[in-house]
Amino acid sequence: MKQSHSVLITAPIPEAGIRLLEKKGLTVDQYTGETPISAKELKSRLQDADALIPLLSDVVDASVLENAAKLKIIANYAVGYNNIDLEAAKKLKITVTNT
Repeated sequence: MKQSHSVLITAPIPEAGIRLLEKKGLTVDQYTGETPISAKELKSRLQDADALIPLLSDVVDASVLENAAKLKIIANYAVGYNNIDLEAAKKLKITVTNT
């Protein structure tokens, strides 16, 4: 049986993006709270995620990444990636890109 991969999205994105991910066979977990995702919630939801799509305002530091054992890629939903600890990601062999 083919194992499904999951992606955590930390904020609403266009529905077309969600459909594209699901069409590729990914299980999508999208945070839809009224306030930005908290570090605690981010850590909790990342425990089973293979991919992360955060916003520039989401802090993805070493303490967050160390709780993400399955995480293989972060695709920042922004032009930059100043919110991501690149050294920690490199150490954990997590690819970082932006959309």
